[in-house]
Amino acid sequence: LGGWQCPRCMDVVKEIPADCGLCGLKLLSSSHLARSYHHLFPVQSFQEVEDGEGSDAIGTACGGCGVLLGKETKHVCPSCRQ
Repeated sequence: LGGWQCPRCMDVVKEIPADCGLCGLKLLSSSHLARSYHHLFPVQSFQEVEDGEGSDAIGTACGGCGVLLGKETKHVCPSCRQ
């Protein structure tokens, strides 16, 4: 028989997310947790900057993935100012 085992009482649950039928513990997968986690700690809004403000690299490419960004507007992080 397939399913998920409750770590508290070892009961088997067929689908998750669900509450354990014996002890009431909320059971969910790591992917369910990751998908809902960003709602708990939202990212601050980036601030738009005028041309000539900040570094020259702002607005040219994404620092995380390198995708080229539009040149119409430029934004900076309010925390690190990049």
